[in-house]
Amino acid sequence: MQKKFATLIGLLSVVVSGAVFAQHVAEGDPTGRSSDAACQAAFQESEAAANGCTLFRTKFHKPNFCFIAATCTRSDGSEQNNREQIRLHELPKLRNCNGRLGFICD
Repeated sequence: MQKKFATLIGLLSVVVSGAVFAQHVAEGDPTGRSSDAACQAAFQESEAAANGCTLFRTKFHKPNFCFIAATCTRSDGSEQNNREQIRLHELPKLRNCNGRLGFICD
């Protein structure tokens, strides 16, 4: 009886894991990794991260948004705080526009 119960619990955990993964896929994340860590990783891929912007807070929001707070260095050496909500797949495209986060710098 205990073996059947353990098998049933194991099968249920597989079903639940699959359902969670399927939900992420349906929400536009084929990897099933939508999370705060995914937002942080996407920001670290950006030109902004490579050019003077430091992420100090991130929060994932369904279906596929990231709230980020970052400080970016201006050309005069001063810093500017930025707070943005951006789609996860757009984060790697961010740039440091003289202290301001943006996609296109003037």
